[in-house]
Amino acid sequence: MPFRRSVVVAAVFATTFAGVATPAFAATPYPSTLTATVAPASIDGGQTSTLSGRLTITTPSGERPLANQTIRARFDAWNGFGGTEFPKTDANGYYTVAAKPVSSGSWRVGYDGWPHEPGFPGADPAAAYPEYVNVQQLTDTFLVDTGRTTTGNVYVRGGLSVPSKYLPYDHTVYVRIEYSPDGVAWTTKATVGATPFHNGSYIYNTGAAEPAAGHWRAVHDGIVGRTKASTSGSRFVDALPA
Repeated sequence: MPFRRSVVVAAVFATTFAGVATPAFAATPYPSTLTATVAPASIDGGQTSTLSGRLTITTPSGERPLANQTIRARFDAWNGFGGTEFPKTDANGYYTVAAKPVSSGSWRVGYDGWPHEPGFPGADPAAAYPEYVNVQQLTDTFLVDTGRTTTGNVYVRGGLSVPSKYLPYDHTVYVRIEYSPDGVAWTTKATVGATPFHNGSYIYNTGAAEPAAGHWRAVHDGIVGRTKASTSGSRFVDALPA
């Protein structure tokens, strides 16, 4: 039976190197190299980012790809919505994972190595840590009501929704209230933290002292790695009566 096992191992080793002649036996495992990159590294929610890389070993005769090996690719998302994939390397040692992460996070990519077998010294484990993936969820900022209070100040009420419902719970969602006399040049009059409301939405209610007539709108500047910027439509408020 030892002879049969050696034959099987030799056959596997030969196919692993995709037709390359089997290197001379070494006493210690061959060093492994695992690469990993992500592209694109910044996406909108619902888009695809691809993890790719290559697994090779260094033998006395040079670098060789390792084929048909399992790679462990774990995505750690900031909000816990991650997961693990197990792609196989192809004949040239390459692997890919196409993913649609729902929140920002990072990949942890590893290879567990190949244990020593008769006729083959094995391959060392390897790991790679590619670039962080930023996922920006789309937002919709809107106005509900504008007008003047009994004291003459302008009030602005509205909301912001995140259609995907993957909310940035670790950040305050801010909305800026802007004023423009002509609808072209805008000035920030107030900044307010929106309050979580229901089913992926936030509400805000604030005001500003501005006696002149003009246009008002709300702006969310976005949160890096969390949400995209969005701007509401504008509403006109009459001047404070003399």
